[in-house]
Amino acid sequence: MAAGCSGRKAGRFLSRRRIQDLLKQEGPMCQRDIADALGISTSGVSDIIKRANAASGNTFAHICNWRRNYVTSGPPSPIYKAGPGKSKPRPRAEPKSVRSQRYEEKNRAMRREAKRLLRKRPATGFGVIVQQLLDATKGNCE
Repeated sequence: MAAGCSGRKAGRFLSRRRIQDLLKQEGPMCQRDIADALGISTSGVSDIIKRANAASGNTFAHICNWRRNYVTSGPPSPIYKAGPGKSKPRPRAEPKSVRSQRYEEKNRAMRREAKRLLRKRPATGFGVIVQQLLDATKGNCE
């Protein structure tokens, strides 16, 4: 344990060391991966890295890249790398037109797949339900 530290400070110091060791061993990682590997929260990871960088003059870790979250359309996640370096700036938000286009392409593919499945199946209860859903959403999606 850190000399002269007790309680929360000692825990933060140990977490700092664990994060730094993990980044050196595994290479660049996002907050979620670090948190899962060490059993701490993602906000805890972010807080520890920010405090460590402030205390060390930005030599603890830096953001080497950003990863967009296409599943939830949430904000991009920073990818941390151990050691000094200039952090990459956060990328700009995607224009709504790009997000809408990706959404439409995904829905078009799902509608095509549903129609393909309907051609293969007889008009059973499931097929009738899917066809009704397709008919109901046809006017809204196209």
